[in-house]
Amino acid sequence: MRGGPLTLQQCLTEERSIVFDADVLINFWNKKIERGLLDRIPRQQRFYTTISGAEFLFNRAPDEMKRRQDWLADQGMNRLHLSSNAEKTFWNLILHYPRAPGGIPDRLTAAITLVVPNSVLATGNIKDFRFIAGFHWVDDFASPS
Repeated sequence: MRGGPLTLQQCLTEERSIVFDADVLINFWNKKIERGLLDRIPRQQRFYTTISGAEFLFNRAPDEMKRRQDWLADQGMNRLHLSSNAEKTFWNLILHYPRAPGGIPDRLTAAITLVVPNSVLATGNIKDFRFIAGFHWVDDFASPS
């Protein structure tokens, strides 16, 4: 199965589910990515994984966690949970790519994204995912250096 990069326009045209990695959520929150980019994506195509959401909220004061949770809801972000199929995919990724870049959160995010039909990961961390067979990503959301 062939994967690789897609443009945001391709994802919109193909009505793909766009799964936001934690780095992209954080960059939107910190206004390092133009807000208009998110506005182009219909709400029904906006997703984040339980893992990305946890990374977005992790180690924050309770009042900031609440603001971030409210922001996710206000943006129409839909949360994807770790299903039994995603767990099986996660273990396959661990076994097939034991020394590849990234860590456990990246493998979990990849697994959840892989089991959602017609989905693509929006990330600025391409190196952590590009080696996975059949995996698609869109990197229009990489923050400027």
